[in-house]
Amino acid sequence: MCSLQRQVAFFILKLIEFVIFLSDEDICRAARDGDVKEVRRLVEVGHNVNQRDGKWSTPLMWAAERGHTDCVKFLLQNGAQLYLNNDDYRTALDLASEKGHDLIQTAINKGE
Repeated sequence: MCSLQRQVAFFILKLIEFVIFLSDEDICRAARDGDVKEVRRLVEVGHNVNQRDGKWSTPLMWAAERGHTDCVKFLLQNGAQLYLNNDDYRTALDLASEKGHDLIQTAINKGE
């Protein structure tokens, strides 16, 4: 495979990955709204706790930024990754910190 073919293949894979990430933002919306019951339901039916939205934010990032402690704890207990970055290169901890959400910072630091 030549270099151009590799680049095209890589681009196609990244495009597919991007489309998959954008195809289902329900869990991000629920976390942004602090609806832990809906987040739980979505996880139970197979939604990805690390789903990205159009800003490359995850449910954990939204819940942390908005101060939704119960959502943060649930997401962490169900495999949400702490060290993912959004399109501004900020993590969930960065977002919680910027908004002054001390309980969220504590939960994230403990990995609850």
